[in-house]
Amino acid sequence: MSENAQKFLVASGSENRAGHDWLDRIIEHLQYDSSEVYEKQVREVKALDPALQVSILRACVERMPWYRQQHLKAEGAMCYRLACLLYASKPALEESDICALLTYARHTCGHGGDVISPFDSMINYARKNGVTSELLTATRAYLDNLKGINSVHAQNVKTTGALILTLDTENKSSKEACWSETFRLELKALPSTERRLWERFVADIPPTMLSTMPKTSRTKAVKFVKAITAETALARLSAWFPNSDNPTHATAVSTGGSHLLKHFIWLLEVIASDSSCAQRADRLVCELTKLSWKPQDKAHKILVTAAYYLAQRPPDVSWNALERIERWSKTAAKNNYSGDKLTNLISDYKQRFHLASENSVELV
Repeated sequence: MSENAQKFLVASGSENRAGHDWLDRIIEHLQYDSSEVYEKQVREVKALDPALQVSILRACVERMPWYRQQHLKAEGAMCYRLACLLYASKPALEESDICALLTYARHTCGHGGDVISPFDSMINYARKNGVTSELLTATRAYLDNLKGINSVHAQNVKTTGALILTLDTENKSSKEACWSETFRLELKALPSTERRLWERFVADIPPTMLSTMPKTSRTKAVKFVKAITAETALARLSAWFPNSDNPTHATAVSTGGSHLLKHFIWLLEVIASDSSCAQRADRLVCELTKLSWKPQDKAHKILVTAAYYLAQRPPDVSWNALERIERWSKTAAKNNYSGDKLTNLISDYKQRFHLASENSVELV
């Protein structure tokens, strides 16, 4: 232990007592940043019982912020290295373990190897089991503690976290009505078995800068449609999607909501491959283009993805909607999602079908 260092005080009744006891024994004889000592610790921890490994991981993550505050570099570095090692070993974490790790963690720069790991553990759990209010509360706490940290790791976690929190049906923190609130209310009313399917779907499709559906996401969407049926998916999306004739549907959209709508458009693309469902799927996507989405940077994700969907459909289905997107794009500021994508996409569509703006037709 560092000279004159205070000892970390373990709370009475701590669930991590076994892990803290193991760390105390190691820290008592710790040499400052000794690679030889660290290698010995690695060998020792790898041979431990899996339950004790999880307890040590929890204890390491719990201690690191305190060591940082006390400027105890050797102790903090040891806990960081052990935490990264244990995360990499993919321990079998229970929901309570994941919640604890998300709640304990604090980061300053956001570049460490332990930034993504607890969040990935949460995502993997949600993909298998759906979500609970406890898991979402811990996720929100983790994201709150990343505010002001702008590393690539932190930004990726915050974006995916915003998508996951669209599932938080108990959320009371929203100050402005937005589309995802409608989704949350409807999701909460579903039968538990179906709700779990939707939760797993949301967790299964990661946010991406791509406007077209990646192969891995398509595979997951196809599997989801088989599990829930195209008819059920269409019925739910019809209820959830904003409608230009229904003023109760908000068209403000959050970061998480914009990614969710984008993934739902991809889901409709899979559903539309069934000719008996194509017309209804087309109408839902076309309806999105009639709305005045805000803020504009979030609208890009929705409308560019909608344009790629519509570009696969014939003009009697798509052209009016594509024209609306084209008019919108001429006044919208370019961003990383759009660039020249829309201009090139719509120009290619016109050439393919020998269209000009005066060729507009009314949708049936």
